[in-house]
Amino acid sequence: MTISQKKLRRTAEHVYYEISMFHFTTIYLEKMRNPPIYLVNALLESWCIHLRNLLDFFYTSTANRYRDDVLAEDYISDLQQFKQTRAKTRTFAHIKKRVAKQIAHLTYHRNVYNRKTKPWPYKQIYGQIYPTVTAFYDSLPKHKRRWLHFIELKKVIDARY
Repeated sequence: MTISQKKLRRTAEHVYYEISMFHFTTIYLEKMRNPPIYLVNALLESWCIHLRNLLDFFYTSTANRYRDDVLAEDYISDLQQFKQTRAKTRTFAHIKKRVAKQIAHLTYHRNVYNRKTKPWPYKQIYGQIYPTVTAFYDSLPKHKRRWLHFIELKKVIDARY
């Protein structure tokens, strides 16, 4: 599927949005001190949804995409380099399933979590996906790195949590 540069450039805003929201929700989850539980839950749910969107963006292949899915592969010039430098897929399989079972769907599987296993290791997961965000940016052709939203993305990468 060929996607025009104009469409890619317009959609870069949404790529940046997903990455920046994941970044900033991670920071706020860590910084909050004794917040009301509903605020923690709302922030955590937002974090999970952005994480899930990023996992789909970074790890879905063009062969498995839905017609209108936006994928990292649409933007990068060296797919081989990207795949070699991003975090390995197996790192996130259980995380994606957990988001589906605990956040995106009402399931009986939620009952398996207890006080010890229910908290999300958001800081650790952020650290695991950060190399993939960096690999994505590093795999962008130079002309795309000059697009406004990818300039902003570079600031988020440089401000690593």
